[in-house]
Amino acid sequence: MLRTALLTAAVFAAAVSACAAAPPGIELSRDHHKTFVLTPPSSIVRPPRNNAGLVTIFDNIGKKYPDGTYWCCTGNTMLGPNGLPGNSEWWLGAAFTPSANHTVTRIEVAASIVQGTNSMTLSIANDSGGVPGEVIKSWVIKNLPPLGSCCVVMVQDDKAGVPVTAGTQYWITLTTDTKEADTWSTWEYNDTDQTAAGPTAYY
Repeated sequence: MLRTALLTAAVFAAAVSACAAAPPGIELSRDHHKTFVLTPPSSIVRPPRNNAGLVTIFDNIGKKYPDGTYWCCTGNTMLGPNGLPGNSEWWLGAAFTPSANHTVTRIEVAASIVQGTNSMTLSIANDSGGVPGEVIKSWVIKNLPPLGSCCVVMVQDDKAGVPVTAGTQYWITLTTDTKEADTWSTWEYNDTDQTAAGPTAYY
């Protein structure tokens, strides 16, 4: 049985506009689906990713750029039902399809906190017609780094593991439960060709 790591960040396009409901230094896209911090990190810390002995079945977290595994200052908005007044509860998922049978024992995600309860529910789910379906297994991840810092990756280990089948699509999801009703967090952009620090806003 192979021990397997699944590593993921989020990849989306963005357009930004100011929003009065956001904390100081934070802006949202016009549809509120993307969150930006306007102050670049004062320092960059890239913790080592110790995945020796693990087989990677999916990975879009950056490796080549020396200063960041993901983009520090831009992420996709994730909300509990009370995370941002006037908005619905928003969850995110990333699909992956293993090329061989494996057992997933580690998941790494690039997630950050904006405000509220500092935790999220991380899950592996089956596919249901191209969207996340039945949850196979869930964990609560806590102490997310603040949006705008760089670049701690949240790591979830599971010794028992979750079997996945070659050629079958699965989902990694980040959601909220009742204890995370006020959570406003982000799933960061991946960072595979960064050349300079600092946020970039597009209208």
